Amino acid sequence: MGRASWSIGRRSRIISWFAEHDERGMLAEVNLFGVYVAPIAVYAVAATIVTLICRFVLWRVGALSWFWHAALFEIAFFVCVLCLMVIYV
Repeated sequence: MGRASWSIGRRSRIISWFAEHDERGMLAEVNLFGVYVAPIAVYAVAATIVTLICRFVLWRVGALSWFWHAALFEIAFFVCVLCLMVIYV
């Protein structure tokens, strides 16, 4: 069952679908309509969605203007979100 076994309810079903673990505890490939995709690709798509939502919120608040190079901040934020998803999901 892996690291996702401590979760309860709906979250455990999402995590168990999102990141299947094999018998050694390693992340297994995700079967996407018969095509096996590396887990990092699935994490990257999810991190992109989270980053876009956060970017929209920061833009609406006006916080993106605080950064000298907004594109550099966005890439660094995406990498941070991706790393956190790989570590904790």
